[in-house]
Amino acid sequence: MIARIEAKKHNVKKALVFGTFFVTHSAAQFWSWAYALRNNTASQFWAILSSPLVQLAGFFASQYFWIVAEVNSLLWAAALSFIVFQFFMEP
Repeated sequence: MIARIEAKKHNVKKALVFGTFFVTHSAAQFWSWAYALRNNTASQFWAILSSPLVQLAGFFASQYFWIVAEVNSLLWAAALSFIVFQFFMEP
């Protein structure tokens, strides 16, 4: 019983870290996209946050921009969550 509770706590931690990265990346990506033409800093930020999928998607990104952008945020959240759990969280 206690082992099951501990396993659930670990899954909740993973979900919270992933969710935090996903929401933060999505919000930052939207902000940088919205201000990219007005502000050089936002333009550079957009170039970083939109990689790799938005640049690689080409024509598909023009047609389905926000779908590609959200999948890009999912990719970033998965990668950053993996790094956090691999190197900074205890098992």
